[in-house]
Amino acid sequence: MTSSTTQKLGVVTGILCLVGLGFMLMWTDNTVVSISQKHYWSIVKNGTLVNALLHQISASNNIDNNEAKNKNDSEKTEDKKNTTVSEATNFTSTTKITTTTTTTTTTTTTTTTTSITKQPVTTPVVAKKPGIILMWTHPWNVDSEPPSDGKVFGNCTITYDRSKHAEALAVVFHYTFVPEPYPYPRDPNQFFVWWSWENPWVVRWMEHNDLRRHDNSFFNWTMTYRRDSDVYAPYYLLRNVYNNLPKGKKVVDDLIAAKKGLAVWTVSSCKDKKGSISRMNYVNEMLKTMPNIDRFGKCFGDKWPHAKMADFVRTRKFYLSFENAVHCRDYITEKLTRNGYQYGAVPVVRGPKKEDYLVMAPPHSFIHTEDFASPAELTKYLMYLDKNDTAYREYFKWREDPSKTWDDQRMEVERRHPNIKTLPDKTYWFGKLCEQVQNGAPPKVIPSLRKVFFDDTEECQDEN
Repeated sequence: MTSSTTQKLGVVTGILCLVGLGFMLMWTDNTVVSISQKHYWSIVKNGTLVNALLHQISASNNIDNNEAKNKNDSEKTEDKKNTTVSEATNFTSTTKITTTTTTTTTTTTTTTTTSITKQPVTTPVVAKKPGIILMWTHPWNVDSEPPSDGKVFGNCTITYDRSKHAEALAVVFHYTFVPEPYPYPRDPNQFFVWWSWENPWVVRWMEHNDLRRHDNSFFNWTMTYRRDSDVYAPYYLLRNVYNNLPKGKKVVDDLIAAKKGLAVWTVSSCKDKKGSISRMNYVNEMLKTMPNIDRFGKCFGDKWPHAKMADFVRTRKFYLSFENAVHCRDYITEKLTRNGYQYGAVPVVRGPKKEDYLVMAPPHSFIHTEDFASPAELTKYLMYLDKNDTAYREYFKWREDPSKTWDDQRMEVERRHPNIKTLPDKTYWFGKLCEQVQNGAPPKVIPSLRKVFFDDTEECQDEN
């Protein structure tokens, strides 16, 4: 028996032994079966074992090395070709395929190289057809209340002409007046929107409207100051306030240099709402330990012109931005944005919970009353800041760097408070409404407006 034959028999014997061993392992127990069977057939499928043994057979028969090399090169080329075609089927962009053929005189080998160049996918911009939004009435039925007739928001125009009801993309009803029944045929493609800037306490107890008559799927969307509204409509969008404020170290220097007093508060509602009474009691407690709070407004017998108020607030270190409701979610008015930030004082806030302010406000830009155990503790801290310019200036740090964008400020808030998600929206009110109706918002109805809007804290809605 020749050595070549001996080698062949050895190889065949090796194959049979390994195959038998694989089956034995698969039948030994359940645990080994699940692992060995998969591994065994993987070896067989991939040809790892067989290729190794065939290589020995090839060597024993003295197969020409050049022929083996050409065979392997051909296999590699085919694999590359298959891989390239497989990858090409996964591209969603346009592909450019270039084929190159190389021929030699001694050994004829055809090599196909496929190069794929991804082209950018461009989506054609289709101009939206201008639309109209019908306002059923002005807010509170007062013609001077915005928005004005003909006002343009995005690609939509406001109208109060009810004869255009059939053309309107959306019909907006201020919460103070909703017609019953609706006097026109209703287009199923229109969105009926319920709009309110007032909080649940005011709507329920001051306006005596429990919204039960709207448990009829009449409305499609809500448009309120709350972040969970279908159309977000806050009093002010902080992005816009921030972008319009002068910023820089000198701006902050000038603001601090202008301070001549400690705190100021203007208020015109002190007895007609639960929250109004509560905030008045809180300030009275503050006065016991910090009497130098300047107070103006109807509650104190005088009414300021707006320009004079701005000039006066600028000379005070703190503005008491106290809302007329307690823990009404997201209910933050001009007291924070205009009276505090725009007039140049540090706002001391009271109303919604602190998390609601963090969502909207620049980092370390306000002082929340609920961070202190009592009004006396709060006044103690304010008087400390009055005597410590470095600590006080920290509340203006967000205005010192003019290169920071509003999105930079948002990211800083989320870094400091990982559980807080800030608001990225760049539009609000009727601009947001126009965007949504023109972008093909999915159909929706609100079975019970009462359940949606009065879904708030007990402190916000409790009558007493």
